[in-house]
Amino acid sequence: MRSSEDSIEKYKKKTIAVIGGGISLEREVSLRSAKNVFDTLTKMGLNVCNLDPATPDFFTTDFDKIGRAHV
Repeated sequence: MRSSEDSIEKYKKKTIAVIGGGISLEREVSLRSAKNVFDTLTKMGLNVCNLDPATPDFFTTDFDKIGRAHV
């Protein structure tokens, strides 16, 4: 049986985008949830970035450098 460590190793050389926020009425809930995911993945030793579609820098993100996204 493979351990969760084996599964995590394949993502250590990738950047994982956590997408949260946006412009809906649920923005604050989404931001809190994204922060929890970001913090957990960071503690696991993964390279993580936060993206918020409601901010201008979202549209200048180099998505070619992102290996996975969590919404």
